[in-house]
Amino acid sequence: KVVGLKLQQLGRTSVASTLSYLDNGVVFVGSSYGDSQLIRLLATPQGGMGEDQNNFVEVLETFVNLGPIVDFSVAELEHQGQG
Repeated sequence: KVVGLKLQQLGRTSVASTLSYLDNGVVFVGSSYGDSQLIRLLATPQGGMGEDQNNFVEVLETFVNLGPIVDFSVAELEHQGQG
């Protein structure tokens, strides 16, 4: 029987479409709406001021979102359409 639930904000990331735990606290945050990120979840919060005071997330790398790609064409460059 569950008698309670506690939520704690760990930090801020992009809006996630997918979360993939890789290893050693490293998580890939895949986003359709913003940039995707590679983050590390920390055991103790990083020091900071204001709202970043209790930040348990370290951004390791950010991958720029190129989308949305709604249409594209494939072209054969070798013969350029000539038989």
